[in-house]
Parts: sequence; structure tokens; C-alpha cells
Amino acid sequence: MAKVVAQEQAVVAGEIAQVRRVRAGGVTKTKVEKFLAELARTCNVTASCQKVGLGTTAIYAHRRKSPAFASAWEEAIREGYGRLELMLLESAMASYEPAEEGDAGSGAGTGARPKVSEQSILRLLQLHRQQVAALRAADGARAEAGAEAAHQAEWGSARAELEARLLAMHERLADDEG
Repeated sequence: MAKVVAQEQAVVAGEIAQVRRVRAGGVTKTKVEKFLAELARTCNVTASCQKVGLGTTAIYAHRRKSPAFASAWEEAIREGYGRLELMLLESAMASYEPAEEGDAGSGAGTGARPKVSEQSILRLLQLHRQQVAALRAADGARAEAGAEAAHQAEWGSARAELEARLLAMHERLADDEG
């Protein structure tokens, strides 16, 4: 038989609250609010459930039954994901510190020394992959446009030279006839 705790507002179908006895690990309005706050902070469902005393099975079932809760869950995940990205970037930025004079293997006074884990580096690369690709494509387009402009200038000068020669030939022919 399930352990029953004191009477508390139980969340039923996500919208209507009833006052009834709630099973240990059961979903209540208070626990849902705390869970969503913790989920937004950590982006970790299991840890959030443990922190507020909810069972993961119960919270996933509640998400399936309640569209409003599912929407709030998604928003909490978005917020938590953004926090994780910021934490990672802050951690990576904090790991770059000036090398001290005479550090073994650092080259005395060489400036910034990375102290970033490989996982962090890979994640940073993944985060910026699309942006860097767009920048490189823009650089390539500029280089291509520059090459095209140089090509057009080259053809323009060659054409001008040919036109000048043709004009000179035309003038000579006109002088010979006249």
C-alpha cells in the first residue's frame, strides 16, 4: 500500500486542484512550482524531481496529462539550456589566465594559456560551428567578389586597349583613303 502524506492540494489533470491526500512522491501544485524552478535552474529532470520530492514517473505522467504543464516544462528547459550555455562559456573564459613568468612548458610570458577540457572545447566548437561557417562563407564571397572585380578590371583594361588599337587602325585607314 502506498505511503500517504498529509492532506495537500493535489494537481488533477493540470488545471483543477483538489484537496485530498497525496501519495509520497505525488504531484502537488507546490511541488510542480518548485520542480519547474529547479528544472529552469539545472535543466536536469531527475535532479529536479529528487530536490522537490517527486518521482520521475509521476512527473512524466503529469506532463503527458497536462498541456499547460508540458508547456511550462518546455519553457523551463529552454531557460535551463540557456543557463548551461552561459555556464559553459563563463567556465571556458575563466579558464584562460595569463601564464606566469617561468611556468614550466608554458614559455615564459607567452600570454594566455588554455585550461579548457576537451569536452568544453568540443562543445564550444559545436556552439559556434554555424556562425563560423557563415563567416567563412561571407569571406569566401568577398574574396570571390574581389576576384571577379579584378577579373572585370583586367578585361576592362584589355578591352580599352583593343578599342584604342582599333581606333588607331581605323584612323590610319581613313588617312590612307583620304
